[in-house]
Amino acid sequence: MPISIEKVLLDAAQDSSHSPGAGRRPPPRPMAEFDDGSECAICMEPLDARDVVALPCACAVSYCFRCWDRALASSFNARGQASCPTCRVAVDVDFDADARNGEGALVFSVAAGGGAAGAEDPDAAQHRVESVVNRLAGQAAPLMTRRLRRYGEDHGELRPAAADVGAYLKGLGVKRLKALAAASGLDPGAYLEKAELVAAVRAAHGTDGAAAAFAVAAAGDAGPRCVCGGALLRMDGLARYLRVCAEFPDVGDRGDLETVARTLLHADVARGTSSVICDLCDRPVPPRGAVYTCASGETTVLHATEYDVCERCFVDFAVDGRSDGALPQTRRVGAR
Repeated sequence: MPISIEKVLLDAAQDSSHSPGAGRRPPPRPMAEFDDGSECAICMEPLDARDVVALPCACAVSYCFRCWDRALASSFNARGQASCPTCRVAVDVDFDADARNGEGALVFSVAAGGGAAGAEDPDAAQHRVESVVNRLAGQAAPLMTRRLRRYGEDHGELRPAAADVGAYLKGLGVKRLKALAAASGLDPGAYLEKAELVAAVRAAHGTDGAAAAFAVAAAGDAGPRCVCGGALLRMDGLARYLRVCAEFPDVGDRGDLETVARTLLHADVARGTSSVICDLCDRPVPPRGAVYTCASGETTVLHATEYDVCERCFVDFAVDGRSDGALPQTRRVGAR
C-alpha cells in the first residue's frame, strides 16, 4: 500500500471533528449526513449513501468502502492493528457472513479502550495479528463454503467429471490431454498410448476430485469468488511460493525471486512444513500442492495476509458438496 495514501488521509484530518486525545468520543455520523456531493478523501470519486462508509469513529471525512478497506488493511499489516487513517483510533473488524442476504459484510467498531492505536511489544502484536486473522477467517468460512457449493452446483461439468474422472479424461482429445500432462509436471512424450496419458494425469493429482478440479480449471473455467468478492485463482505450489516470497523486502529481480521461492519450497518439503495455511480448514497446504488464492491479495482487511483455500477443501465443498460440519471448531494461533 503506497505511503502517499496515508499522507492524503492525514492531510484530511484538519476537517475532522475528533481529537485523538479527547476524553469522550463523539458518536459516529449518521448516514443521513452524506449527500451526493461528497467525495472519497482518497480516490476523490463521488460518493452516495450506498458506497460511503459509516465510520466507527467521529472523523468528518468521507471514504468509499474500497479505499477505507484498503487503508485498514495497510495499517493492520504495518502496525498489527487496523486503525482509522485520519485520527488513528484503533478499529476492530468483524465479518457477518449472513448480512446482505447472505453475501456477507464487514463490521467496524472502535476497539475496546478507545484512544489511538499505539506502539506495542512485537510478540504481542504478532499474536494479535494471528488472532485477528484466525477470527476473521472463521467468521467468513460459512460464506466461503456456500460459494464453493454454489460453484459446484453451477458448473455442471465439475461433479460428473469427479464421479468418473477416468471416463472424463478419456473423452478429451489427445492434444488437450498432453497439455494437461505438461501442466501436471509430466513429460507428454513419455506416454505412447492415450490410456497411459489418462492414467498419468489422474495419478499426478492424488484423488479423482482433485484431478477433475484441475482438468476443469485448465479448460479456462472461471474459479469461484472469494469471501471478499475477488477471484480465487488456482495455482500450483511454486506459483503460490512466488507470491509468498514477493512480500519479502530484500528480494530483487524475478530471477532472485524464483530462486528464493524454490529454496523455501524445497526447505518446507524437507522439514515437512508449509508457508501457506488454508483459511478454511486451518491446515498447512502441501508445498507442492495446488491452492486457490484470492487475486485481491492483501488489499482487504478481511484477509490482510492473503486468502487461501487448499485443494482438499475445494474438493470437499465444491465437488462433494459437504456441509460446514467439516470446518474446524477452533483455530491455531501461531500456525501462520
